[in-house]
Amino acid sequence: MRISAPEGIPLLYLRPGELFFSARPSAVHTVLGSCVAVLLYCPDLRSGAICHALLPRPHVRCAFECTSCSMDERDAMIFVDGSVSLMLRRFEEHGAGPSRLVAKVFGGASFTDLRGPASIGAKNARAAFCALERRGIRVTASETGGNIARKVLYLTHTGHAIVRPVQRTADERSALVGNYD
Repeated sequence: MRISAPEGIPLLYLRPGELFFSARPSAVHTVLGSCVAVLLYCPDLRSGAICHALLPRPHVRCAFECTSCSMDERDAMIFVDGSVSLMLRRFEEHGAGPSRLVAKVFGGASFTDLRGPASIGAKNARAAFCALERRGIRVTASETGGNIARKVLYLTHTGHAIVRPVQRTADERSALVGNYD
């Protein structure tokens, strides 16, 4: 999929461990493997946010909701729970609480050639759905799991997202399974 934004709208690339919020029309794209993207949208404000989270949370009890948290924002964005909390903060600064938001969740792939005892992709997806449910945010679309990477394009002012699989080449598949010529 060739990524392009509608005319006059900036196109931004979201790297792993980053998030983006905008009250202005923006197009954001990212590529996901085991990471997840949580997309939040407020129809009333026509504002959106997206994160590219690498891990579910730093430890089992952490939900980034305590006032004594010493983790800075940059570190928190690596984690699903931290990213969701930070995006909610941005919406609240613009007058929109969780009840006014809808969400989409993408990513969380599990690659059979990289699988361990518990898939980080599945944990990331589960963490995203749990973080949203805990805050009462309705998920309107999702595509998680499987063994494919995904490209995502998100239009923050409409809440629309386009998700496409990333196709591996024959050379990449051979390298992953260890074929040596």
